Amino acid sequence: AAAATPVDAAWVLSGLSVAANVGALAPQILQNKKQRHTGALSPATLKMRCLGAVARLLTTLHDSADTILVLGFATSVALNAVLLLQVRAYAAGTADALAKKKKRA
Repeated sequence: AAAATPVDAAWVLSGLSVAANVGALAPQILQNKKQRHTGALSPATLKMRCLGAVARLLTTLHDSADTILVLGFATSVALNAVLLLQVRAYAAGTADALAKKKKRA
């Protein structure tokens, strides 16, 4: 049988997961804000990612309430919700940007 992951290592790996999530989504959020549009981000994909993160968060709260896992899933919910809100807020700017890009092509 495989040995269990030591608790300290699990915390470090979970913490790195939170950092990776922030590192992946925060630049996109900042770029969207700067450009005032979201480009080709798919609202359907963002909705599914957000709902999936909510499901993982609720399941973790129910089953274990492990602090680092809750933090990670809550961060994922928050970042994906911000992206989803940006899709709505920048809808007109996104339509303009995509139309300009289509004209150039």
